[in-house]
Amino acid sequence: MAIRNYKITNVGANKCLNIEGTNLTSLANHTNVTLRDDNDKNEQKWELSASTGDVFIKSVIDQRWGLNRYLVGTIQNCDIFPISGNADAQVTITYSPTTAQSKIKLKNPSYPNLYLTASGSANGTSVYWAADNGSNYQSWYITALPNYNILNGWLKLYFNQTVSGGTTVNIPSTNTKKDAWWDYENDPYKGKINPNAPCVNTVVVNKGIYGELTDANGRYWVAVGPNVTNPSQQSNQAIDASKIKYGAKLDAIIKDSSGIYYYVPTVVGDTKAHTWPDGIVQSGKTFPNATGTDNGNRSVIEFMGLSNGYGFGSYSIEKIYVYS
Repeated sequence: MAIRNYKITNVGANKCLNIEGTNLTSLANHTNVTLRDDNDKNEQKWELSASTGDVFIKSVIDQRWGLNRYLVGTIQNCDIFPISGNADAQVTITYSPTTAQSKIKLKNPSYPNLYLTASGSANGTSVYWAADNGSNYQSWYITALPNYNILNGWLKLYFNQTVSGGTTVNIPSTNTKKDAWWDYENDPYKGKINPNAPCVNTVVVNKGIYGELTDANGRYWVAVGPNVTNPSQQSNQAIDASKIKYGAKLDAIIKDSSGIYYYVPTVVGDTKAHTWPDGIVQSGKTFPNATGTDNGNRSVIEFMGLSNGYGFGSYSIEKIYVYS
C-alpha cells in the first residue's frame, strides 16, 4: 500500500493536529502536539501507510518521529518521540463510512481504551490520550493531501509524472548502488546555477529553509551528468557546455522498498563532470578518457543546495524523464 501524507482535523474543534513550532526543520523529543487553524505547514502534515488499521502517525518533517504517549503529572499527553522500538507510538485507526470520521486509539495493550483527544477548541490546545467518552473531541477527519508525499520535510515525491511526454534516460546496468542515487553540491555558485548556463541571469533560484534550491515552480535545481540531456556526448570528448540543456525539466523516478514509484521534479542547473564513461553515474573520473579523479559514490542526482538526505537510501533510482 502506498504511503501518503495526510492532515488530521479534530471534528469538535475544527482545527488541525499540529506540532508546536514554526517552520521546523528538525524535531526534538517530547515536542508538544496541539491543535491549530489549518495553515498547510509541515507541522500539520503526517505520513501514514494507511488511513485505517494499525499504523504509526509520523511527521513529514522527519519520519523517524511520530505521535507518542507521555505521562505529564496525571495526564497521558500526546507529543512527538522517535517511533523505533516505541510501544507508545503505534495506533489503531477506526473509520466510520457513515460519518467519514475516524477514532485514533493507542495500540499499546498496557494502556487499553486510550483515544486521541482534544482538550478544547482554541489554538494551541493540547492533545492527550483519554478513555472513550463519545465526544467529537475524540473524532477526527483524516484527509489525504494532493498527489505527493514529503520526505524529510522538504523533498516532494509525486505519484505521477509532473510534465507530460518526455524522453527516457535509463540508469546504466553497471550502477550497482542504485540506492546511493543522490548527493548534494552545497550551493557552489552562491544562489545561482552554473555560470556557463545561458539562462544563468534569467532563472529564479529560491533557497528553502532546509537549504534546498528551487526554481519558480518549486522544482529542485540539480546537477546531472552530460549524457542525461546530451545523449551524443562521447567518452573520449571533453564536455561541450553548449550542448547541456540548462533549465531542462526532469523527473527522477525512484522506487521504494515496496516497489512503489515516485517522481522527483528537478531542473538542470549544473553538470556532473565526474561521470565518465556513461555520463550519468558518478564514477569519480572525468571526461575525456577518465582523466582526473573525484568522489565515485555512484550518485545520479546532485541537489545543488544543502539538504538532509536521511532515508533517501530506502529508495533506488530507476530512470529519468527529460522534458523539452
